[in-house]
Amino acid sequence: MSHKGFLTDVIPGAVLAYTGILHVAQPFLFASHVQAYHIVPELAIPAITFLLPTTHVVVGTCLLLGTSLREVRAIGMLLFTAFALAQARVLMSGERISCGCFGFHSGDVSLWTFTIPITLLALLAVSTFRSPRPAPTVVA
Repeated sequence: MSHKGFLTDVIPGAVLAYTGILHVAQPFLFASHVQAYHIVPELAIPAITFLLPTTHVVVGTCLLLGTSLREVRAIGMLLFTAFALAQARVLMSGERISCGCFGFHSGDVSLWTFTIPITLLALLAVSTFRSPRPAPTVVA
């Protein structure tokens, strides 16, 4: 793997896998963080509490193992976009809540925590758009 591949795939992959594992290990804490953002209905929180960390682990693992298909990167970019938008809403509203990014060790949402998903989104975007596209196949 090239140095660029390390930066653009492995770093976002490691962050996704790590945070996913933390959230799986602390489901009640993660559910309280999801609830604090006030962006999903209460009834959806149990499903989000299961699906989001699982998706983190799967996408992060794929990126770490080099299974960096465009689709995997696209899902990662969607995750980071959703996190950035959620934090932007909190910043604009002036609320003071825990970021929830790293379990018990999360600080409050701030411009610093907002830069994390933006930076990781940018890394995956670079990785996606610098990768050669497969040649189309023609079926006769």
